[in-house]
Amino acid sequence: MNDIVMEKALQHAAAEAARFSKQLETSRAKEAQQAEVARLEAEREARQAAYDREQAEREAISSEEQVGTNAGQLAGVLGRWKTGCAIRREMITSNYQRALENHADESVRIDFHTLPFTGKLMYLGAFLNLKIGGVYPRYDFERSNPVAGEYVFVSHHGPADPDRWQQDLPLIDRYLGGRWKVEPLDGTSLVLSKLPELPALIPFTQELLHKGQVLFGFDQMTGMPYHVPLTKLTHVLVGGQSGVGKSVLLNQCLRSLLANLDVIDELVLVDLKGGVELSRYKALSPKIRFIKHYDELPELAERLVATMYERLDDLEQRGELAVKSGFRIVIIDEFAAIQQRTFKGKEEKERHQTLLANLNLLSQQARAAGIKLWAQLQKPTADNMDTSFRTNLQSVLCFFMPSKLNAASMFGELDGLPADPTKLGKGEFVFRDDGQNRTVLLKAAYCDEHDIDGLKACVHPDYRMPADAAAGDAP
Repeated sequence: MNDIVMEKALQHAAAEAARFSKQLETSRAKEAQQAEVARLEAEREARQAAYDREQAEREAISSEEQVGTNAGQLAGVLGRWKTGCAIRREMITSNYQRALENHADESVRIDFHTLPFTGKLMYLGAFLNLKIGGVYPRYDFERSNPVAGEYVFVSHHGPADPDRWQQDLPLIDRYLGGRWKVEPLDGTSLVLSKLPELPALIPFTQELLHKGQVLFGFDQMTGMPYHVPLTKLTHVLVGGQSGVGKSVLLNQCLRSLLANLDVIDELVLVDLKGGVELSRYKALSPKIRFIKHYDELPELAERLVATMYERLDDLEQRGELAVKSGFRIVIIDEFAAIQQRTFKGKEEKERHQTLLANLNLLSQQARAAGIKLWAQLQKPTADNMDTSFRTNLQSVLCFFMPSKLNAASMFGELDGLPADPTKLGKGEFVFRDDGQNRTVLLKAAYCDEHDIDGLKACVHPDYRMPADAAAGDAP
C-alpha cells in the first residue's frame, strides 16, 4: 500500500515539474518575443530618425547646392564637392547635370560671362559648344584635382576630341585667364591643366648658364629653363617682326655662348644694319669676330667652306660622325640685308652669288663639321632668304607673325604647334628644336643690354680680351 502511495506521489511531483517547466519556457519565450519586438521597434525608430535627419540634411543642402547658374552658389563648389558628404556630392552632381541638360534644350540658357571661375570650368564644354553625340562634355568631379590645377572632362556619348579643344586653347586662355594645355586621358576623357604663370619680364641670372649648353628661354608648359647642348644645336632660323623680342633672345643666347668659349673656336657676329645690336660683344674675347661691312662676308664664307672640308675629311679618317668641340658659330642679325643687296657690276654680282652659294653649302653640309649658322629676319619670304637655304635651317624660332602664310613658310605647316604664331605675345616664341626633336613654346629671359659687367662675367678669364686690347676697343 505504501508503494502505491509513493508511486502516485512521484507521478504527481513529475507532472508538477513538467507543468512548471512549460510555464517557464512560455515565460522566457514571451520575454524573448517582447525583447525582439522592442529591438525591432528601436531599429525602426532609429531608421526613421536617420531618414528624417537625411531628409532634413538633403533639404538644407538642396537649398545651398542649387548648382545651376547662380554665381554665389557656384563659387567654391568644387571644394565643397571634394570635402562634402555623399548627399552633398550627389546633390551637386545632379544639379550640375540638370543645368547642362537645360542649356542644351535651351529652356534655361547659361550666361557664361557672369559665372565665377569654378562655374566657367564646369560649363566649359557648353561654352565652347563641344557637343559629342548631342551632349556636352561633363566635368568629372571625382578625377579632377583643383589643387593641382587639373580638370577632367568626360564625353559620355562618344570619344573625346582633344584636337578640337586644342584649337580652342586661345579662347580658353582668354575665358579662364592664364595659359592652359589639354591632353587626352583615355578614349572618352581629357584633362585640362593650367600652365605655370611666368612673369611678364623674366630676369636673366648667371645661374641659368650651363656648361656645354645654350639657354633658349623658359618652357611655358613647365615654367622651367630650356637648354640645348651645343653638340645638338643645329642651324637656326629666327623669324618675327620688329619689336617682338628677337634681340632679347639673341642677347640671352649669346651669354650662354660666351660662357662656353672653351669649346668654341670662333664666334662670328654679323650686323649689317650699322652694328648697333652686336657691337658691344666685339671687345669681350679674341674668339669673337664682329662684322658690320658686307665686303668681309665673301672671305668669311670661303674660309668656313675650306674649314668644313678639312674637318669632314678628318672625321672620315677617324671614323667619327661629328665634331664635339671647336665649334664655329656664325650669327647673322638681319639676313635680308645680305639677300637683298644690289650690285651694278657683273663681277660684284658674281661674287655675291658665290657668297650665297657658299652659305647654302654650309647650311647643307657644315653641321657635322661643327660649323653652325644662325640667321634672323623679319619676314621669311623668298625675296628675303633663298628657299633652299631657309629649308636647311632646321631649328626654327618663330616669334609673333601677323601672317599665317609667313609662319607656315618657317615650319612647313602650323598643325601640331603648341601655339598659334599669329597670337603670340611679346617675348614668346615657338621653338622647333631639331637637334632634340621637340617643339616647345618658350619665353626669353631679359638681359640688360647696358650691363657690360654682366657680359664680361659670362666669359672665363682665360678667354677674355687682353686688358690693353680691350681698352682700345671697348664695347
